[in-house]
Amino acid sequence: MNSAAAGTTIDPRWARLLDALHPDEFPLRERVKEQFDAAMIDHISRADYGHDAERHRRAVSDLLAARTWPGELDWVPLEVLQLTRWSRPELPDGPLPPTGRRGHLMRLFACMALIRMRTPNGLPVDTLAPFVASAVELGSPFLDDAVPYLAWCRRHEPGDWRDDPADLPFLTFALLLLATATRAEPDVLGGLGACCCARWRPWPRSWARDGGSRPSRRCSGRAAGTAPPGLVRPGRPFPGGRRGRHRPRRAAGRTGPGRARGVGCDHRRSAGPVRGLGSRGVTGQFRHSHQ
Repeated sequence: MNSAAAGTTIDPRWARLLDALHPDEFPLRERVKEQFDAAMIDHISRADYGHDAERHRRAVSDLLAARTWPGELDWVPLEVLQLTRWSRPELPDGPLPPTGRRGHLMRLFACMALIRMRTPNGLPVDTLAPFVASAVELGSPFLDDAVPYLAWCRRHEPGDWRDDPADLPFLTFALLLLATATRAEPDVLGGLGACCCARWRPWPRSWARDGGSRPSRRCSGRAAGTAPPGLVRPGRPFPGGRRGRHRPRRAAGRTGPGRARGVGCDHRRSAGPVRGLGSRGVTGQFRHSHQ
């Protein structure tokens, strides 16, 4: 067991559930390493407009070659890995070349490092959505190896995962999505789903009243192009979504005890009337204000 796992305590039942997914970080790393070439390393190293490209190139090459990854990422190559994470390889004219399969492979590598190692600004949960998206797009055998990789991370909580316990349900949910895509055993999927529900805590309604960025349980629907529900922490941006905090909305023309107490939203649009507010409530106001 490496240093990332040292000191980790875990419920035996939870450990048995994760062990059924054969947690191991190395198969995915080795498979990605086999597919990488010099041109892909060069693309990642120049992601920051070519700034310090040679230093980034050496650092990225060292990560690919290393058997054991460092406990923390320095600014080089952290900056270009974070920029590669936000690339859109599924778009023909994505912000960072190349697109298509090679672009997904580069993004998957960047996400692997950001999920696995400690970074100065933390927020590993922001990396889960692009990691899952690229693993699913690449398909087998990358998808098959991504499940043990996330299972290993969930079991040992390396890098920044211990900083905020509220992040862990999102890691579990990402693991559940990948395990579902690989058709894992039904009892394993049921156990992961039950764990997500057991660890989930509804956001207090006071956050919807006092202008916090946490979403109210009344908010429903999401904008096209955003991450799957549950993969982006409330208040965090995701490419294709809306950036910035969303203030709570009040229903127009409603006063007194029956009015809306406020609705927060995490880069989402409601697809229909909000329950209890009628067809002219918060829904239309929220949609109009975000177009």
